[in-house]
Amino acid sequence: MQKMFQQKIQQREKDLQQLREALESHKHSAQTAVEDSERIFTELIRSIERSRSELIRLIRDQEKRA
Repeated sequence: MQKMFQQKIQQREKDLQQLREALESHKHSAQTAVEDSERIFTELIRSIERSRSELIRLIRDQEKRA
């Protein structure tokens, strides 16, 4: 009987450890997703700003020619 309880306790401890590992993995994945999103949106913003600057330059060049 005591052996059965010991086995159940060990199984629960193992299950708990697996849950902790899964939680840690999930946290790491979430952090990676946030970092990737930040990097992608930063690059997108820079690209939009470059396009905007180029468009303004082209418009001003045409104004000077007119």
